[in-house]
Amino acid sequence: MQLGKQTSQAAKDLLLALSLANLCMIDPWTRVLGISPSDIFFRRYPPSRMDLVGVMVAVLFLCAAFWSVGTLTREFGGRWIKRTVRTAFLIVLLIPIHTLLVRITRFWWVETRACLLYGNALQYAPLLSPVLLALAIAAFLGIIIRFDRQIEKIAIPAVMLEVPFVVITFFQAGHLFMNYDQFLAEFRDQPTVAMSPAHRAKLHGRVVWLLFDELDNGMVDGTNRFEVAVPEIDRLRNESLIATNAIASTFCTRLTLPSYLSGHIISSFQPVGPSSANVTMTDTGRSTSWNPRDNLFAQALDQGYTTAVIGWYIPYCRILKDSLNYCWWEPAYTNSLKTGATIPDDILTQLWNAADAAPLGAQALEKVDKAARCEHRIQVYENIIDRAKKLSGASRYDLVFVHFPISHPPGFYRADRHQFDCSGDYVDNISLVDRTVGDLRAAM
Repeated sequence: MQLGKQTSQAAKDLLLALSLANLCMIDPWTRVLGISPSDIFFRRYPPSRMDLVGVMVAVLFLCAAFWSVGTLTREFGGRWIKRTVRTAFLIVLLIPIHTLLVRITRFWWVETRACLLYGNALQYAPLLSPVLLALAIAAFLGIIIRFDRQIEKIAIPAVMLEVPFVVITFFQAGHLFMNYDQFLAEFRDQPTVAMSPAHRAKLHGRVVWLLFDELDNGMVDGTNRFEVAVPEIDRLRNESLIATNAIASTFCTRLTLPSYLSGHIISSFQPVGPSSANVTMTDTGRSTSWNPRDNLFAQALDQGYTTAVIGWYIPYCRILKDSLNYCWWEPAYTNSLKTGATIPDDILTQLWNAADAAPLGAQALEKVDKAARCEHRIQVYENIIDRAKKLSGASRYDLVFVHFPISHPPGFYRADRHQFDCSGDYVDNISLVDRTVGDLRAAM
């Protein structure tokens, strides 16, 4: 009888550990299974088969760790050890709760604002702010410890109810693994339109359209208010027509770029797949699927001009159908890009992604994430500028559009050293914008 009870308890502990481990991996699951349309829309490539295996093995690894700790504590742990493990269980449970709050609600905005306020508080009270933060954390932990048994009575049944979620996610991962080629096809770029070998540039000249993401006109309007030297932009301004009343159509890249390209101001842009999205027009309020042919490149192509796009962030090459003679793009940096070169490396990467989504996880891992984000941005910029130089000087393209990831933070350039450096800031990125303008004009 005693053996049966022990077996039954061990099985319950195993299911609890498995469910908790799977819940802790919600963030990696959403990225590899494509549950979030935004994640898959802004990705350059889909998650690999290795990523799918990595998340599943990571879940099993966490399950084994949780189950081992729980079993050893139940059999050999004293009163205080059991209470410590109970408290640790409730703290670990904050990982999936935080992840769901961030993904389902606008909690991420509240968290970001809180971090900014704390950063500002550090400037005015560098000694008091950490003390107050430590007291707040201690008070929160004190509440958990004080009411651990009451919370546990609710938390354990709630976690056990999520056991079917383990079956669902593993089944989806297995199905995706077996049908990976079909999934991969959804991420393929649209074929470019073949160009006639006999094509000649139009007599009236070509257009090279440069878009610098988050470039503040106040930094380069010639007033030198921030003491940023921009000689190349000044030279261009003196030789060009300046539209001083031009304003951005919207407040963010995902709305502004579709508005620019279609000629209609868009108030809402909701991805629904790797290469499709629903948009809402500001003037009519009507929501519809984004027409991949409703763009200025398709119009130029229909009128006999040749077109080329080199971009960042927006998956131009997947969504602009029959509109381009040349296309290339790079994604922005997100956790969705994190992957491993081997299975063990990928398992650690997926565990890292889960930790990044934990409460204060992003702050704790900020330095490492910042370095990875900076290195990615440098690589993206170098890839874009190399292609932009070639196309800007190629007379066979009548309309060339280049979307640069600068001066958008984070800073990855040092103006005083004239080299890439992750200790740079937004002002340094402005200097890189100026250098870029000079390099492209020289290439033309």
